[in-house]
Amino acid sequence: RLQYILSKWDISEGTTTAGKIAVGTQYSGLYIYLVDPKGMYHFNRFDDMIPVAEWTHIAVVFNKGLLSVYRDGLLSGEDTFDFTALKNDPSPLYIMTAKANTTSPWTQYNLNGSLDGLRIYTRALSQTEIEALAAEFN
Repeated sequence: RLQYILSKWDISEGTTTAGKIAVGTQYSGLYIYLVDPKGMYHFNRFDDMIPVAEWTHIAVVFNKGLLSVYRDGLLSGEDTFDFTALKNDPSPLYIMTAKANTTSPWTQYNLNGSLDGLRIYTRALSQTEIEALAAEFN
């Protein structure tokens, strides 16, 4: 099942959720959901990012329409979008879960694992900064 590392995603009226970003894992894949300023959903999957039973440093950066994903300080994947900002939304930030379903208990999205650290920045980090952060965990 999909398990969320973090989400700024919340239940809304109807069949959709209101939010702007969610990062989750399923098996060894990393899943990223983005919502653009018009409310359109965008989904990305990066395979073989999180090995089972092994500590891994993951960094996700969205900057000026470019989504970059790093594993242990190395760039693992990118995707480009025709929007440069995410939807501005009052949804709360959830750590190790998401409140993304109106019909079933939202706790089904809880992360079954451990986080050693989580950092959220108000700016995009450079690759050099990400490499330095990954080195702290090794």
